[in-house]
Amino acid sequence: MSNFGSMIRMDIDRKKFFHFYIFIILLFTACLKAKKSPFDFSSPGGFIFGFVVASQGSQTLSISGNITGFTSGSLVLQNNGQNDLTLTAPANRYSFSGLSRGSSYSITVKSNPTGLSCAIENAKGTVSANIDNANITCSTLSAKEVYVNNSNWNDYVKNDSTSIFTATNTACTGSETGGYRACIHGGEIRRFDAIGLTSCTGITASDSLGAFNWICRVNSDNSVSVYSTSLNKGKYLSDLVDFSTAKFKTNSVTIFKDGISYLESTKEIWWTNEVILNSTAFQTKRIHLFTTNPGLLYISTIPKLAIVFQPDTIMNLGTSCPGIAMYIEGSNFIWTEGSINPTGANTGYNLNASAFAVVKNFKIQNTNSACLNAGGMGFYVTGTTNSYFEDIRISNTHNTSFNNHGIHLLSSNQNYFSNLALYNISNNGLLLNSSSNNRFANMVISNSAGAAIATSSAAINNSFINLTIVNSNNDGMQLLTGMNNYFFSNAAFINNGDNGMDISSNANTFQNIALAANAAANQIILSNSSNNYFTGNLRSTSCNITGGTNPGLGNGCSLGTGVSDFNFSGATTAITISTNVTFIDKVLTNDSKNPSDTNGLQTFASITDWLNFDKFFRGWAVDGTFPGSSSRGFANSGNLRIYDWTLKSTDTVLRNVNPCPDEISLFNSADSNAVIHSFSTGSVTVLRNAIEIIGDGIGDDDGLCETNESCIYTPNIGAYQGHGNLVSASTVTNTTKQCAANSSSSSVQNVTVWKYETNGY
Repeated sequence: MSNFGSMIRMDIDRKKFFHFYIFIILLFTACLKAKKSPFDFSSPGGFIFGFVVASQGSQTLSISGNITGFTSGSLVLQNNGQNDLTLTAPANRYSFSGLSRGSSYSITVKSNPTGLSCAIENAKGTVSANIDNANITCSTLSAKEVYVNNSNWNDYVKNDSTSIFTATNTACTGSETGGYRACIHGGEIRRFDAIGLTSCTGITASDSLGAFNWICRVNSDNSVSVYSTSLNKGKYLSDLVDFSTAKFKTNSVTIFKDGISYLESTKEIWWTNEVILNSTAFQTKRIHLFTTNPGLLYISTIPKLAIVFQPDTIMNLGTSCPGIAMYIEGSNFIWTEGSINPTGANTGYNLNASAFAVVKNFKIQNTNSACLNAGGMGFYVTGTTNSYFEDIRISNTHNTSFNNHGIHLLSSNQNYFSNLALYNISNNGLLLNSSSNNRFANMVISNSAGAAIATSSAAINNSFINLTIVNSNNDGMQLLTGMNNYFFSNAAFINNGDNGMDISSNANTFQNIALAANAAANQIILSNSSNNYFTGNLRSTSCNITGGTNPGLGNGCSLGTGVSDFNFSGATTAITISTNVTFIDKVLTNDSKNPSDTNGLQTFASITDWLNFDKFFRGWAVDGTFPGSSSRGFANSGNLRIYDWTLKSTDTVLRNVNPCPDEISLFNSADSNAVIHSFSTGSVTVLRNAIEIIGDGIGDDDGLCETNESCIYTPNIGAYQGHGNLVSASTVTNTTKQCAANSSSSSVQNVTVWKYETNGY
């Protein structure tokens, strides 16, 4: 029995061994199918003394950490740019699991909670064991002052660095020189730090009010921030305030990474200026809002003041005759916006002896319509320097017997004017008298009784860029004796009552000029003028040249003597302007923003709104036949028509006639893409057929396209250069040319070229 029992026990042992053997084979097979082996002969845990031990190399690890400050919203994390982990507040811990030993990890924030910015400690490395200290700290994301204690509205600091973001924070006094950019407006500049980013690639930003332009910068400590640079075009101080509550509106910023929201700041008020409604108790640093008529305004020596009339409300400021509806003197760093109707005043707005003023979205109608023989000036700028004017409209100035110009500059220097519309002016549209070093960009002047542009006395070194001059009763432009050193680009002089251009001054530069249907026998007259430079497109065949040395033109608009090279594209070309072919011309349907018109028409006496139109290039003028004498000059009776001086998309006369900057062929052995102009203070080299983008935080903001700046390609002759969004100049649409996105030459380098997405209607 004992032997039999032993045999039974041996049989049982064999069965156990057999079953164990079968188990091992099955386990090995399963591991092979999973492409993982439990056997590791080169490290602890393998085949030891006939026993199989699980390898430590197959262990999965995790990365985790604590979260502090995560009080609201959603936080989206990623590891190595994938595996989204979405957390909802409140959460105080997170974890990524299933990581292999030896693998690399990089924990990043894909999307921050609204109003918070989250930073990660120990965010990168190699997994060798469980990691539990990749902690996250979330903090409030809010606006930072770039210039501490100088960041309220109408605070200014000296522009004493290479960037408007890195100045020394020295407050301006108003005595600075060099143009409006000699002082930086601290109120328009804010900073938001983009925690977790290491470069600006793919980074954009916008604010909830859509009010500001934003730029991404890598700071000196290698951190990344977005900065506001200026108000966007078409946005004003009035967009930042609430007229019903007399407070600044809250604003926030969203930072995008490759088009996806990455950071969003808290909604907050960015300024601490006192905002006051309908009060004439003017004080420094106050923002004065008006929803009702304040009457005549007289302000003297009150700096850092803002006056803003409610948008789309025309204030009837004129109450005495003669008088000045709005008179501001000796008040530096002042800001004004609004629309006024000074019917009982001989001057609408007189800005006197002030520096670093900002006048935006300011419109004046009916100056002196009820005050005879006492002038009728729209805007009178006297003794004012280093100031900025944008989106200015002057319409229907009255009384041809006195100083009733649309805009008159007297002894005013180094000012910048952008987007001017002057319609139905009873003397000169724009008069410069003893005023130098001013810039004028994007200007349309229609139906002035005198010259559209006139200069007198020592008006030198002024620049005019992109002009449309139409239907004046006199010359389109008069540059009289003593005026020299002008830079003049993209100007169309059409259907004026005398000459297109009457020039008796020296050392001017004229680039891309078109003249047609002007009443005089000669479209251009050069009288005793010397050393003028005509270049680019010159479209006119009737020129009269008398006297002068190297006048720049010959009779019949030939090349003449001197340095001119305007015939690089062939002989000068006469152009023909006909009704509703080149321009939109007469408006035959209701203008949605103007309450006075019926299908674009109204009698003079019935027009109550001369200021508001669907397009910048629209305005009231005599309802005559264009081109022709019946549509010229100032009108104070009869039928008036809304005219539109934008170009038609089918036009070939003025539209798309200027080459892209990179397409201009070499001529006269000169730099093919550059124009060199000599002001009396020195020379400037600019890229042809382009204008600098103002307020983008890049360049010197003088309007001239120079090295290392962003610029807009100007394909047309005249003020209108397209509309819509700005797109890369290499983007093609059915109405715009294709240009190189980045243009450079031996003289002008590293220029980013943009253009409007649509050119013509």
